[in-house]
Amino acid sequence: MAPLIRPVLVPSRLPVGDLRGGVGTPYMVYDVRRDRYWLLFTGWSDPTGLKREGFVAPVDEGLNVDLSGLRKILPSTFPEPAEYTNNAVRGLYNEARDEFYVTSTHGKDAYIFVFDHEWVLKGYKVLVGGFNKDSGFPIRPTGAYGNIRDALAVAPIGDSSAVGLFMVRNVDDLNELKVEDWGELGRWGRGNDVIDFTTMPRFQVFVEVDSPNKWVLQTYIGPSLDEIWAIDDLKNVALLEASLMPLLGVEDSLTQIGHPHYTTLPDGKPKLLFASFRDTWSTRPDTKREGYTHEIWTVYVDESIFNPGSYG
Repeated sequence: MAPLIRPVLVPSRLPVGDLRGGVGTPYMVYDVRRDRYWLLFTGWSDPTGLKREGFVAPVDEGLNVDLSGLRKILPSTFPEPAEYTNNAVRGLYNEARDEFYVTSTHGKDAYIFVFDHEWVLKGYKVLVGGFNKDSGFPIRPTGAYGNIRDALAVAPIGDSSAVGLFMVRNVDDLNELKVEDWGELGRWGRGNDVIDFTTMPRFQVFVEVDSPNKWVLQTYIGPSLDEIWAIDDLKNVALLEASLMPLLGVEDSLTQIGHPHYTTLPDGKPKLLFASFRDTWSTRPDTKREGYTHEIWTVYVDESIFNPGSYG
């Protein structure tokens, strides 16, 4: 069956001024205590897309976003003034402490923020100083007894031609949290940018690749975590790189795509949320530069994206 592709948030149709410039880096977060789903994303009114802010809004199983419940959780001036702000957000819910954790790449650094269940800020910390990327910094707790309170993370490294692996120790305590650089996972001679990954059903990275020809989605395919003895064995694993595009069925009306996030939330169906950069091919009269109005879309996928044999 062909993939189903549909819009989630299109700025030109939204009644919210703060989002009319663009929306991007979508991420689904589930508050299991209240059985409530949230769409975490960036939005901006700035037509050049530099003053981005972090938002959350309730979303139902039909992927309808309730903008009456929209909350701005990361203003462009927070946690400090910067030229390029809160450009990629990723997040998760901690049921044990009834908290939300959000990571954001802001200015030169990558941050982690802790919010209570009503999205009131409790604290924050620099995760990686001098990060100098707008890729986001997704984290996935292992949950295993060998690594209680630890989380894996991925991000582009160096000149962004490679993807690196990180271990976040004591992820649930800002006072004890620290990040370890575990080295390179995979390499491809293009600009790896906004990124996401899974640890189930296997360790797999989804990434926007900004090549000179087109901004598209690629993947790095790793092992199932039950196929390795210890989590730090990932330091010695090289991931298979491949293009996701032939499996997605997207077409040229979207122009370019990026900002991938794999999830089964909120409807139980596997999907990739992504951003369309529809208007980058033309110059805007007001800014005298290319269009930068990002849109959030989703494409429903199947298990073939996790099968190495699907990539030829």
